[in-house]
Amino acid sequence: LSRGAGRGGPAGGGAAAVGRTDGKGRGARGKARGGDPRRYRSADGWTLLVGRNSRQNEWLSLRYGRPDDWWFHVKDAAGTHVLARVPDGWPAGEPPPEATLRQAALLAAYFSEARSGSNVPVDYTRCRYVRRLRGAGRGRVSYDHHRTTSVTPRAEDLPPAADAAGPAG
Repeated sequence: LSRGAGRGGPAGGGAAAVGRTDGKGRGARGKARGGDPRRYRSADGWTLLVGRNSRQNEWLSLRYGRPDDWWFHVKDAAGTHVLARVPDGWPAGEPPPEATLRQAALLAAYFSEARSGSNVPVDYTRCRYVRRLRGAGRGRVSYDHHRTTSVTPRAEDLPPAADAAGPAG
C-alpha cells in the first residue's frame, strides 16, 4: 500500500439529500432510503459501512460518521462512501490498522467505477474533514487532510459481511 498526503478535491457519485422535514425518505433511525448500508467486519474487528446509493453516502459521511471515524472514497471517480467506525478506546486521530485500512480501501474501490482497475487510488481522511459541496448534487463532497492508498479490487479480497443488525457499530 502506498500513501501520500495532500489536499482533497471533490468526490462524487454518491450521497443523500438531507434536510427533509416532512418525515418522508427516512427510516426509523434517520437513515436515508434504500435499506441499511452494507456492513462488513475488518480483520481487526472494525465495523465498515458502505453506502448503497447517493442518499446513504451522504447520510454516512455527513450525519452518521463521528469526527474521528475514517472516510474512504475512490479518487477522481464516482463511487460509494465507506465509513470505518473507530472502536472505543482507539487513540484520537490515529489511522486505522493496516488490515482495516486496506479492506476499507478495497470496498471503496470495488463499489466504484474503478472496480475493474488495478492499483486504484483511494483517498481517506477523518470524517471531520469531509464537507458537502454547496450547490452540488447528492453525494458531492470536498475533503482535505487526506492520504491516498492504492488497491486492486477483487471480490475474493473483500472482508466478510457483518450481521444485518443495522448501522450501529
